[in-house]
Order: sequence, then C-alpha cells, then structure tokens
Amino acid sequence: VRSVLSLYPALHLNLADALFRSGDVPAASRQIHLARQASDGLTPDSHGEKIRGAIESLAARLPVA
Repeated sequence: VRSVLSLYPALHLNLADALFRSGDVPAASRQIHLARQASDGLTPDSHGEKIRGAIESLAARLPVA
C-alpha cells in the first residue's frame, strides 16, 4: 500500500503543472495542496526530495498556494 501512496504526490504535481500551464490557477493550487498532503507518503531519499522540491518550486510560481 505504501508504494501506491508514494505515487500520489507526483500525480498531483503533474496535474498541477498541466492546470497551471492551461491557465487554471485555482485548480492548480488545489492540486499543489493535495500534492503537499500526499508528500508524507514519499520516502526520505533523493527521489522523494526531488518530488518535494518540484512541488515547492511550482507552488512558488502560483499566486496563492
């Protein structure tokens, strides 16, 4: 189960990125919020840190996240 849960942060991140690029900032912000919540399921390794960093990088580009 934990391995499946670790996929959710990247899923929400990718959705947020696509929504942001399409101009739907409110929906992108919601996906970033969900990605942050799901990031607890990430392992404490380089992959987990990469995803966490990408979440925060995109969040910083949103007007409100």
